[in-house]
Parts: sequence; structure tokens; C-alpha cells
Amino acid sequence: MKVPELVPVTSSNIQAVGHADGNLFVRFKGGALYRYDGVSHETFLEGLGSESIGKWFRANVTGKHPHRKLDG
Repeated sequence: MKVPELVPVTSSNIQAVGHADGNLFVRFKGGALYRYDGVSHETFLEGLGSESIGKWFRANVTGKHPHRKLDG
């Protein structure tokens, strides 16, 4: 699966995010890239528009979607 273009975000822990084919891609500041399965495009857009993408991520993605480390 090809990683989509990632959008830089302002966060203390997350560097950039992207979405493709129902999957959320998150590059953390430490360099690791993860794919979170089953995240809708609407949910992704909600995250981009949130006041804190880190808080949004913890509330809406962490522990709720299967994930896989891709690199880093």
C-alpha cells in the first residue's frame, strides 16, 4: 500500500498525517510512521480541523483502530 502525501500538523508528538483508502497514516516526531485501519475520511478531516490533533488522536483513534508500524 502506498503512503499518501502527509500534511504537517502542529503538535508536540505528531509530525504529519495523511489518509488513503480508509486508513489514517501518522508520522510521529520520533520518526515512526504508523497506519491506522478503518478511519473514515470524515474522521480524518475532523482531526485536521480540531483545536488539538493530539487530543483528537487520543480520543478518536488510539485503542479504537487496528494499527501497524510501517517504518522508523
